Amino acid sequence: MRKTLLFIVLALITNAAFGFNNINTALPDSKGSIKATILDAKTNAPIEFASVTIHKAKDSTMVGGSATGVGGELFIPNVPEGDYYVKVSFIGYEKTTISNVKITQAKQDVSLGTIKMNPADVKMNTVNVVGEKPTEEYKLDKRVINVGKDNVAAGGTALDVLQNHPSVQVDQSGNVLLRGSSNFTVLVNGRPGVLQGSDALKQIPASTIDNIELITNPSAKYDAEGASGIINIVTKTIVMNNTSGVVNGGVGSRDKYNGDASINYRLNGLGLNASGDYRKNSNVNDQIYDRYSTTPISSTHTNAYIRQLFGRQNFSGKGGIEYNFSHATGL
Repeated sequence: MRKTLLFIVLALITNAAFGFNNINTALPDSKGSIKATILDAKTNAPIEFASVTIHKAKDSTMVGGSATGVGGELFIPNVPEGDYYVKVSFIGYEKTTISNVKITQAKQDVSLGTIKMNPADVKMNTVNVVGEKPTEEYKLDKRVINVGKDNVAAGGTALDVLQNHPSVQVDQSGNVLLRGSSNFTVLVNGRPGVLQGSDALKQIPASTIDNIELITNPSAKYDAEGASGIINIVTKTIVMNNTSGVVNGGVGSRDKYNGDASINYRLNGLGLNASGDYRKNSNVNDQIYDRYSTTPISSTHTNAYIRQLFGRQNFSGKGGIEYNFSHATGL
């Protein structure tokens, strides 16, 4: 009986010893960490949110990664033992690779120190900067309409240009109202012309206009007494020695036709220009009246349909000559 108990005790002690050895051999491999600081190579400023990945040196398999903090700091924990390389990338910077990064049991925590990234330079052969005038410009005392940007009014007149802008009202008969009044002054290049009001705007082709200035608060240099404002039409100018011409034509519904042509010749300080314009417009105005009137002794009903047909046909031509004395004297 004593021998049996002694055998059982020895067996238990042996099994416990072997079980302890098995527990030690089953412990998992140790893991390390990688830390670094990512900076800009030119300014030494920290780069935040840079992407950092860890790859096996053997087959380039990615085993982990992280992003830098606000101060450019980087810390990647739980990196298994092995040989790696680290890749750092960020938008606008060249990718940086750090090789020969080893995590071993003897050295589990690896510091890569300061990693500086170089900004990526983009090389371009030629850069062309093109500026365009806006359709409308607002200045202190006026609004400027650039006619060259208005494709709808091409082939029309100054009146057609102004119809597309809320500051000017144009009725079916072609009458123009500036700030609710027809009492305005029309200038051409800052000088009064022979015609005024709507008639002047109907005679100037849009092809010869560079811009239109709507001056609703004239300064002291303008004589605008009794007028609601000034419409100053600035025509195109040519400064080179050349000959040029423009021809436009248009056809519209309800028997509408228009056409204009202009030619300019310039040599040294002498400039000659001539232009002609033909326009035929027909308009229809339909009105319907349906009126009931009731009195204590009777009632009436009035129904009327009115159609107005009116048109305008006009020819115009103009010519001009100018001489630039500053060109001749070399000023």
